[in-house]
Amino acid sequence: MRKILNLLFIGLAVIMIAGCSYSQVSTEVLESESSSAQELWFSIPKPKVPAVEPYIAMLDNIKNDQGFKVVESASNNLLYEKKIVISVRNIAGGVTKYTLYFNEEAINDKKVSMVGIMIADGVEYSFEGSNMTVVNKNKTETKLQVKAILDDNNYCLLGFDIDDKQTKLDTKFNYEVYQSDALVKAVNIKFENRDDETKVKLETINGSTTSEYELEQVGIDVKTKYVILETGQIVSEDEDTLIVTVDPVYGITYLKYVVDDNDDKDNNKIEKI
Repeated sequence: MRKILNLLFIGLAVIMIAGCSYSQVSTEVLESESSSAQELWFSIPKPKVPAVEPYIAMLDNIKNDQGFKVVESASNNLLYEKKIVISVRNIAGGVTKYTLYFNEEAINDKKVSMVGIMIADGVEYSFEGSNMTVVNKNKTETKLQVKAILDDNNYCLLGFDIDDKQTKLDTKFNYEVYQSDALVKAVNIKFENRDDETKVKLETINGSTTSEYELEQVGIDVKTKYVILETGQIVSEDEDTLIVTVDPVYGITYLKYVVDDNDDKDNNKIEKI
C-alpha cells in the first residue's frame, strides 16, 4: 500500500511540474503574440494629409466664379454715371471687392474711355482707363484696363479679360500695387474651361513672398498643386490628385487622395499667368 501511495505522489508531482511549465510557456507565447500584434499595429502607416488640402476649397470657389465676378449697375455716387464691382476670392477664403465709379466716353464702336474713382482695400484712387467689347459670330471678348493713382509713384494697375466662345471660356484678372514705383502686392488669376476640363491658376505677391496655386479638373477628378517662394527660393510645395468615385447603385461619393511623391521638382512647376 505504501508503495502505491508513493507512486501516486510522484505522479502528481510530475503533473504539477508539467502544468507549471506549460502555463509559463503559454504565457510567454501569448505575450510574444501580443507584442508582435502591437508592433504590427503601430507599423501600419497613417494616411498622409495633403499639404495643399487647405487651398482646395478656395481654388474650387474661384473655379465656380469662373475666375472672378463682375457686376455692373447704376451708380449710387452722384458724380458718376456707372458702377462696376469686381469680386475676387482670396486665400483666406473671403472675397475682396474692387469698386469702380466712373463716367465713360466712346472712342469708337467697340471701345470707351473711363474716368472715375476706384476703392480697393479701403483706399480711394483716381483712375483712368478703357473698356472694350468685341462681338463676333461665335465669340465675345471684353477687356478692361485701368490705372488708379494716389500720386506719381504710388498707384495700382487693374484689368480683366473675358474671352467667351461657344466651346470654351477663358478669363484673366490682374491687380498690382506699386509703392515708390516698386511692386509690393499682386493678385493674378487665370481660368480656362474646355468641355469637361477646367483649370484655375492663382498667383499672389505680398512683399518678398510669392504664392502660386493651380487646380485642374478633368471629369470629376481634381489635381491640385502649389508653390510658395520667399525671395525667389522655394520654401513649400505640394502636388496631389483627388480621385472621386460615385457608387452607381447607392449614389455615395467616395474621395481618395493620391499624393505625388515625385522628387523631380521641375515637373511640379506652375506656368506663369
